[in-house]
Amino acid sequence: MALDIIIDENRRLWSRLEGGHPIPLADLLAKISPGSDVQMRLYYVRSSHGDSLEPLSLRSASTTLELKAHVGDVTGELVADHGGDSATATGATLAALGASLQSALNGITEIHDAGGVRVSVLGLRGLLVTWESYGARDLITVDASNLAPQPDATVEEIVAGDADTRAVQRILLGDRTLATVTTWNTITARDTYEFTQAGDTDAAAIYEVALSDPAPAAGSFTLDLGGTVTAPIPIGYGATKFQSVIDDAWGAVFTVRKPYPYTWRLQRTAVGALTTPTGDFGGIVWHPGVDGTADLSGLDEIAAHRAGASVELELVVRADVTSTGDEEIYRGRASVPAAHLES
Repeated sequence: MALDIIIDENRRLWSRLEGGHPIPLADLLAKISPGSDVQMRLYYVRSSHGDSLEPLSLRSASTTLELKAHVGDVTGELVADHGGDSATATGATLAALGASLQSALNGITEIHDAGGVRVSVLGLRGLLVTWESYGARDLITVDASNLAPQPDATVEEIVAGDADTRAVQRILLGDRTLATVTTWNTITARDTYEFTQAGDTDAAAIYEVALSDPAPAAGSFTLDLGGTVTAPIPIGYGATKFQSVIDDAWGAVFTVRKPYPYTWRLQRTAVGALTTPTGDFGGIVWHPGVDGTADLSGLDEIAAHRAGASVELELVVRADVTSTGDEEIYRGRASVPAAHLES
């Protein structure tokens, strides 16, 4: 599947490149289908007026997309290490895990000799380890591979200890990075022509010109049937004008319908085989964008842990859009029913 992420300069998400409207992040994330690999197509646009979007370029080498899940309360086993000595904490809730960790850390000789530590719960995100005596302290390291759902488990020093200050270290257990996409390809025109039904003695041939993946920004194209080329067909033409152009070139060979934006379905007016039309789409300007693949298999574990509830997801996009360095162009959080994210 492909997930189109369309961001404007005001940090809003859009439903489509053409004829779209601003949408909440939850609407975008609801399009994620169960599975491991998801193609993410990223577009940056300027909203000039109404629903008119002006395409802006993204630099693939300096664009980063990060998708995180907020795992909330965790349960299981956490192994902490300090100075080469390890201690194991267990608990069915974050509070129980913190109490167990305090006891376990104070059982390490080097920590005990330094006066010990106090461990307190930090909301739903993690644990604070406060040293009881003044002085600089080495960071505690942790292994959270046996916690469920498994978090990123990062340790930061938020207060540096010195002769007059107690050190405070923060163990973050509230986030799980599902995907960080830094490798992107520049989006180019995709397949613009599709053969949907072969003509035979009992069926009329059907062909489809589809320019909606990605949506074109401007321009026109031509079609060729057996060496006879149509006049240029602007991308904004409806079925009636499209019909007129091909009738002028080929006669009344096809009936034209337009089932979707930038999609025209040509059905032959008689049964039997017919030479396949070909197209020249070199006159079309496409919306610039980048695409990359994200492995979202980690959603399964989180969705199972949150069964019957919702999973809070956070999307962050950074890009160099002004040639002055990377900047955050979007950040948002939304809840998605866990059942939707199960494969």
